[in-house]
Amino acid sequence: SESLKLPLDKIFQQYLETVQIPVLEYYFSENNTKVHFRWTNCVDGFNLPILLSDNGRQLYINPEANQWKETNIDPAKTWLAKPAEIEQYFYIIAKQIK
Repeated sequence: SESLKLPLDKIFQQYLETVQIPVLEYYFSENNTKVHFRWTNCVDGFNLPILLSDNGRQLYINPEANQWKETNIDPAKTWLAKPAEIEQYFYIIAKQIK
């Protein structure tokens, strides 16, 4: 936790004390300039950050359990946020909702 400057207690609690697979729910604004996201199916306080990158393009989001958050996004980066792209790097279920 000190090295990463990230509290890991809820991440460990999620993966070591439950059998639930966290679900990352997300959707884009109509013009694809914002992405909205949250964690569900997880312990209260679960806060695993997500970083996706490819050829210098990066998408970083820091979802919280059961609370919608949003961030601006370059419309050219929306392809990074495809369920298969996310799930290959994290033990989660990624679900794009409308």
